[in-house]
Amino acid sequence: HVLEQCPSGEVSLDLSHSQGRSSVVVTLSKHLPYPGDSSCNLTINAPWADGLLFVVRMINMRWDNSRCLDHMKLSDKHQVLLAPLCSARAIGTRFVAIPEKQVTLEVKTHPSTPSHNYTGLNLAFTGYMNEIRCDLDQMFLCQKTRVCIFKTLLCDQVDHCGDRSDEPQDCEYHGQQSWVDWAPLLSWCVIYALFGGAFFRVYCRKRRLRLKDQ
Repeated sequence: HVLEQCPSGEVSLDLSHSQGRSSVVVTLSKHLPYPGDSSCNLTINAPWADGLLFVVRMINMRWDNSRCLDHMKLSDKHQVLLAPLCSARAIGTRFVAIPEKQVTLEVKTHPSTPSHNYTGLNLAFTGYMNEIRCDLDQMFLCQKTRVCIFKTLLCDQVDHCGDRSDEPQDCEYHGQQSWVDWAPLLSWCVIYALFGGAFFRVYCRKRRLRLKDQ
């Protein structure tokens, strides 16, 4: 939650190649609406990596006609990688492998308070190794970018590769089931409840008729 953890306006985060800490998911705030009149420069470092995979999961920040009221910008030490934007619709591709070990995410919001309709952003940054240095015992090769991420990131409900190759349909989420997993069971429960209620009403009606006849 970058705007809530950036009191000085700048913060640095180092990704690790151990214990599944080679990736981070960045959002604006824990609760909606996200704060107005805020700014933060978040620098993400992965000194052990060959670069960073940047995946746009969601960008929905305020804009007015043709200009952004709130925006994010991504840059490295040399250039702007992603111009200031507030909507994912302006991006041609949803993910990119950045051949840099350090990037800076700049976020700025307008002084007014945004409405709950604007959900902020959700971005994933993951350290990667080039295919030539990929240890397949510990790493997974992303299909489209052909770079490797650590296997500890597989099936964690975050699309780190950007092409969902690390989140196949047969994933087992280690007991962390979403409502989608429970949907078939819930559907049957609803059906049984409806039929049970209908039979109970019929039973009660027949019982009342018998009592009247007596």
